[in-house]
This record gives sequence, C-alpha cells and structure tokens, in this order.
Amino acid sequence: MRSKFPMTAILALCFTLPLHAAKAQFATFDFPGAVVTSLSAISGKEIGGQYQDTLGAYHGFIYNGSSFSTFDYPGATWTSVNYISGNTALGAFYDHAGAYHGYLFDGVSFHQLDYPGAANTALTGKEGNILVGSYTIVPSGPHHGFKYDGSTFTTIDFPGALVTSPSSISEGIITGWFDEPSGPRHGFTYDGASFTEYSFPGAFVTVASDYDAGTFVGSYSLGNNYFFHGFTYDGIGYHTVDFPGATATAISARDGNTIIGGYSNPGYTDLVHGFISVPEVNSPLLYLACIVVVAIAGIIGRGGSNFSAYRLWK
Repeated sequence: MRSKFPMTAILALCFTLPLHAAKAQFATFDFPGAVVTSLSAISGKEIGGQYQDTLGAYHGFIYNGSSFSTFDYPGATWTSVNYISGNTALGAFYDHAGAYHGYLFDGVSFHQLDYPGAANTALTGKEGNILVGSYTIVPSGPHHGFKYDGSTFTTIDFPGALVTSPSSISEGIITGWFDEPSGPRHGFTYDGASFTEYSFPGAFVTVASDYDAGTFVGSYSLGNNYFFHGFTYDGIGYHTVDFPGATATAISARDGNTIIGGYSNPGYTDLVHGFISVPEVNSPLLYLACIVVVAIAGIIGRGGSNFSAYRLWK
C-alpha cells in the first residue's frame, strides 16, 4: 500500500526551519535609485520602510511583492512605515514644524493619532485593535511607551527606565527597548502584567524588535559606539546575524523565518542599505520537495499568496 504524506507537512517544514540556521542567504533590498533605504515592516510578500532620495528628502515606501510605491502622509516632510498588513499600514510622519505624529492608513485614507497632550507620537505596531508606540511630552523629552485599544491610551514604561520604546506587539506580547538612567540599553517584553529584560551577553546596547512564539530578533552593540550587529533569540540563546562584509548590521522585523533589516558599507557604521535574509535549505531532497510542493500548491507566481519563492530561497 502506497504511503501518503500530506503536502501541508512539507510546507510546514519548509517554513519552520530554525530561525538561527547555521547558514542564511542574504540579499540587498533597496528602493530603486535611493541614496539610503531602511526596512521596518514585513508581512508575507509585503515590505515597508523608508528611503532618502537624491535630493535628500525622506519618504515611506511599500513593496507589494513585485513593485515599489512611495507612501507619504499628505503634506509630511518625512514618513515612516513601521507596520503593514494587507491594506493597513501605520507609522509616523514629521510636520513642517518639526514635530512627529502617529498615523494609521486603513486602505483608503490616513488618520493622524497622537497620545493626548504629547509633543511627539510614533506608532510602531498593531495586533487586532491594539496599537503600540511611543510619545514625548516635550519635543526633546524622554520617550514613553503606550498602547491604545481604540478608546483608551495606557502608558507602558519599564520600571525605573529613563526611556521606554515599544517596537511591536504579537500574541499580546509587546517587545521593545529601554534605557537605564546610567546609559545602557536593554530589550524587553511585556505580557500585560510583567516585564522581562533581555540583553545580548556582554552588550552595552540591546534592542528587541519583533516577537514570535517565545523568540525574537533585534540588534546589539558591545560598546556605546553603535557598531551594531543583528541577532536572533530562540528562547534559549542568542545568535549573531550579520550581513556578509558589512561593518554594521541591524535587524528590524521578521515574518516567520524571513528577517529584514539594514547594513552599512564596509568601513562605515551608517545603515544605508536594506536587506532580506532567509535560512538556507541545506538538504537537496528537502529543497526539491519544497520546490515541487510549493509549485503544486500554486504558491510560486501567485500574487494572492502570502509566500513566494523569493521568501524561501532568494
């Protein structure tokens, strides 16, 4: 009797390779013609971020899996895209007075959202109807974290911290970073009741960026010099992830095992290029199985899919 192995099992294996795989494939991901590209959001084949054009102006952008589009809040001098899912996007924008504000785009129109009484507000993450971000009471004051449930703003500050800045929310867990009054920066998660601190071993700066099922990604620096390295945390240990040949690397977000971030040119620390990284499929049989099953399932080349061949192997 012939054995039957479900295609879904192979698909699950393809997309659940270890987050900290010993080998990973990297690809530069820059907005066409941009001087600087920064990636900050990913959802399936969609990627959001910011870029600087040749005139020095900063814009948001969205990549839909096949093409790039500039994405600017109307009248803004600078726009960031910090979260994207389907037709929904959110982030922050600068006005002409130099203040920044949060925004939510619902697929049709933009909606400004500011923490009550704040001088500056930025939105960084969304899950269901919960939004997270940060605000300052005075223009150059310290950042405070917050969440917003559609009717009520709640401040979220790490106990005793000088600065608290949430990066994202997933599975009800808020991930971000905080500064001690004495200077060091640490990552944190907050489950609605208690905070947990995370620090890359020996690092002066740790930034936690994106949580998923007990694991997260982020960046660290061993000194107060911002020579950043990316990392993944698998619930047990930390694993450095650096773009090959780059002096500095930072990881900003993930979707499953796909990681996005930025890297510098050799000899410099400014992050001027975006990148995308996926685990390398080391088994030829698994590689072939993934290709065959993905093709049969109609994923390759289908615009309506959440996955693409690019996400697996490019």
